[in-house]
Amino acid sequence: MNARRVLFALLALFGPMPLAGQLIEDVEEGVRLGAVPSEIQPPISDAVRPLLEAMCPGRVIRNSYFQQSGCDEMVPEPGDSTWRPPLGVNGILAGHFLSSTTEDVILSGNRFEDHADRWGGTLLMTRQDGAWKPLWYRAGIITRHCMTVPASQGRQILVCESGYQVAGHKQHALYSLDLQAGDPVQELLLATDTFDAPGEKQTQTVNAAELIATANGPLLRVGMFHARSECRKEWHECGENDFIAADPPPGEYAINFELQGTRFVISPASVELFTQLFPELAEYLPEGLVTHGEPPAPH
Repeated sequence: MNARRVLFALLALFGPMPLAGQLIEDVEEGVRLGAVPSEIQPPISDAVRPLLEAMCPGRVIRNSYFQQSGCDEMVPEPGDSTWRPPLGVNGILAGHFLSSTTEDVILSGNRFEDHADRWGGTLLMTRQDGAWKPLWYRAGIITRHCMTVPASQGRQILVCESGYQVAGHKQHALYSLDLQAGDPVQELLLATDTFDAPGEKQTQTVNAAELIATANGPLLRVGMFHARSECRKEWHECGENDFIAADPPPGEYAINFELQGTRFVISPASVELFTQLFPELAEYLPEGLVTHGEPPAPH
């Protein structure tokens, strides 16, 4: 069996399966993940090593800082290329991200990224002329918890989640990724915001992200909990009994997104609810918030 078939056979053997409690943490920065049925696989050596060897032949090590396989950090970087070798790999996923016929792989990894880039990045590789070729590495593109979605013309895109915490706000971000050859396109679908500030409090959690097959194509249904309360007095006068529930009332909600080409857009019936739950993000409708890096926090 050739190297290509070995890689895809190994990945098929080990997945898809959720990694909760295994190699990738269920909690990121105090935000509990697991809404997305992740297909990211453990970086088993027989699958990851040939990919790393394509970038740093003879220099693949187990990084003592990340405790993960990666390239030696002393390996020279490829000039002004868009890719950099990962120093540690924590997940891998094979798919058809460039076209229906290409054999592509993403490596979820690290290159000593900091808080602003959410401690990681992603490398995209494709198989050309019998060899693995790296296309790009992007710090801040987080693919530790992702599932594939069949898009137009047989390609696959990803729906991913990540957690973030800054200035008293906890965010659970849900976003789609179009892994194009030149540059990834990332669209923030929603980002919950849990906080306790003077005069206002809010709790939001994403509980499930379910892909539903319909006659018009895939539909992504996001189930979440929302509760917001406000104090009508000056913030320094607010006691615990002065807070009242704000609209919409506390409870479980569902928001639907429809796949159009390679983009998820909010279903018309969900626009009003989305605007109530996420007023900051609603300012970007109808185009949505599209970036080439990790989606920014609403606050």
